[in-house]
Amino acid sequence: MSAKAYVQQDQPPGVPPLSLTGERTLPDVPAENYWYRRHLVIYEWIARRVAGQRVLDMACGEGYGSGVLAASAAGVVGLDANPEAHEHARLRYRRENLSFARGLVETYGEPGQFDSVVFLQTIEHVQDPQAVLRHFRDILVPGGTAYVSTPNLLTLGPSGRRSRVTHGI
Repeated sequence: MSAKAYVQQDQPPGVPPLSLTGERTLPDVPAENYWYRRHLVIYEWIARRVAGQRVLDMACGEGYGSGVLAASAAGVVGLDANPEAHEHARLRYRRENLSFARGLVETYGEPGQFDSVVFLQTIEHVQDPQAVLRHFRDILVPGGTAYVSTPNLLTLGPSGRRSRVTHGI
C-alpha cells in the first residue's frame, strides 16, 4: 500500500479524512498498527501521570493522543502546524477539557502556562532541539514535566547506514 494512496475511511460525519503521509500515525491504517500501538502505549502511560494537570500535546497530528490525555488531565491543548491535521483533530476529538490549536512548537505557549508538555516522535524533525527543549522549560510551571520520545535510530535506520547522536539532550 502506497503511503500517498491511503486516505482514512469511516470518519464521523463532518470530519475530513487525513491522508497517510509518513509524517503522522493514523489509528485506522492496518499497515501502521505497529506505530499507532507504540504511540498509544506511551500516551496511556503519560495519561496516568498527568491527571488533573494542564497539558500541551505538541505536534499532536491526527489528535488521538490528545484525546487519550484528556481522559485524565484537567485540560489539554493539542498543537499542530498542519492545517489539515488541525481541522481533523478539532472536529474528530471533542471533550470539554480538550482544544486544538495551530502553531509552531518553537513558539507556542506562554511562560508557566502548562504543567506538562508532551512531544512524541517529533524532536528529531526540528532544526534546533535544544532550543525547543528550552522553550518547553519556559512554558512549563516550575517543577513541570516534558515528556519527549524519539525513534531509536540504531534499530530504525536503513540497513548499512551508520547511526550517530548529533545532540546531547
